[in-house]
Parts: sequence; C-alpha cells; structure tokens
Amino acid sequence: MNSAPIGSDTLPPTPTAETPLPLTIRIAGFGMIVIAIMGFALMAMMPESGKHGSGGFFDLFCGAMLLAGKRSVLGFSRFRAWVGLLIGTPIMLAMGGIPDGIGQAIWCIALLALLVDRPSKPRLIFGGLLMFATLSLVTIGALVVKLGPTAFASLAYHGQTQPLPPGGNLKIPDGSLSLQVPQTGWEQMKPEVVKAENPLFELWVLDPNNDLHVAVLPEVLEEPAELKDYRDAVVSVMKGSKLVHEEDHRLGKLLRFHGAADDIEIDRFVLVAVRPKAAYQVHAWCRSSQFGDQEKNFRWMLDSIQIK
Repeated sequence: MNSAPIGSDTLPPTPTAETPLPLTIRIAGFGMIVIAIMGFALMAMMPESGKHGSGGFFDLFCGAMLLAGKRSVLGFSRFRAWVGLLIGTPIMLAMGGIPDGIGQAIWCIALLALLVDRPSKPRLIFGGLLMFATLSLVTIGALVVKLGPTAFASLAYHGQTQPLPPGGNLKIPDGSLSLQVPQTGWEQMKPEVVKAENPLFELWVLDPNNDLHVAVLPEVLEEPAELKDYRDAVVSVMKGSKLVHEEDHRLGKLLRFHGAADDIEIDRFVLVAVRPKAAYQVHAWCRSSQFGDQEKNFRWMLDSIQIK
C-alpha cells in the first residue's frame, strides 16, 4: 500500500483544464466585458475620434470566455494585460495625455492582480478596488461625452455665486460701467471669490450650467492713453492666445482670441475701451466648441455696456 507524501493534504491543487476558475478571474472577465462595451459606446458617440474597436472585440471575447469559466483564454488575457501596461500605457500618455495613460495603467494592473489561479484576499480587494475605480472613471467619461463637456460645470461653482439683482443690471464698484445680464441661468460671482480668483476683475458673472463667463477689468490711467496703444498692450498680455478677429465697436475695439487653458480650448471676446482717466477690458469667454452658439448672447451683453 502506497502512502501519500507527508503534508500532501495541505497542498493546493494544481490547476488543470477542468479546475473551475476562481472568483477573481471571473470578476476580471466581467470587467473586460463592461470596458469593451463602454468603449464601443464611446466610439459610437465620438466617431470623429478615429479610434477602432479591434482591442475591444478581443476583450469582449476573452471576458465572455473567462466569465463562462473557460481556462483556455487565461494565458491570452494575461498577455493582453501585460501588453496594455508596458506598451499601451506609453501610447496613451503620448496620444491621450496623462489622465488616459494613468487610467490605462490602473486598468491593466487591476487585471493582472485578478487574473491569478490562487488569489489571496488582499489581492482580491486590491484588484477589485482598482477595477471599480477604472469602471467609475470610464462611466463618468461616457456621461461627459453624452451630456456635453459642461454637464458638471455647475458643481465647480457651488457656493461661489449669488443671485443677480432684480432687472439684471450690474455696475462695477465705482459705478463707471454698467452691464446688462440675462435673468435666466446667469449668476454673479461673490466679490470675495472674484478677489481670490483674479483680483484684477471687479465684476464677474457666469452661467454655471453652461460654463459661460463675462468679467470686467477696469484700470485707472495715470496719463491719457490712445485706444490703439491700449489695444496693443492687451494683445501683448494675452499670452497663449491668438488674435483671430478684430472689429470696431461703439465703445472701442472688439477683439476675439483663441487659446487653451488646462488643455481646454477657449475662445473669448475682449472689449477694449479707453476714457481720459480709465481704461476697460470686458472679457467674455467659453469653450471653443460652444462659442459659435454663444456668440450672439455675448455680443448682446457687450452691446448693453454703458460707460460714464
């Protein structure tokens, strides 16, 4: 009679083709399916991106096989995760920027943590949390694409604004400039917030739901200035922005700039006006993708300005 090796009853079984896949691998398979489907949805909403779904099809197939308990694709899935981490992450950093690169790395690390035959509880928790974080970020990204880039803009200004006065007519503190603001959707930035964000502004109104802004920057002149000279000074300080249009305005000059801030393309009007003892800049800006739709509203507000 042959006896079993000492301690053999405590050794974990060697995985075989028939050994059921552990929960961690099935979770990874489920995540691969969800990510692939959301990737297809984003491509459908942004066909102009030029991205294709070949990788998504592979993830969808492998994810479905893993979820069904098929061990035959486990090696391919691990290989896919390593390739995504070591090759995909640098590509995403170069093409999509830091957020896309970090998201790619987190996703691949989550897969590698879960695609193991003998998982530990800490490993399950670690991989699960990373996968949840990735799925959450992708979901938020899909919502932003679906609802528009300004869908959550109002959250950024929560507690920083106050209602407009009745009639929507606003004046800067010295009363020399007044501005008419639409009553629907627009609010006034609280004075203490304006001072903290940009102390040069004396009045700042915004539509927080659409991320539209109009701000007044007055300047006391020690000596009289010519409109052309002040206009040139304004253009020179608009670093990172390109002057794309200029026209005469009843108050002075109306300039349009195109630039970027925090990787977001911005278009803005700057109305430049000069008086004997003061000069004024009125900035009206929003995302470039919105400017065509908002130009009429901006012009209406700028045309409402009165200067004493």
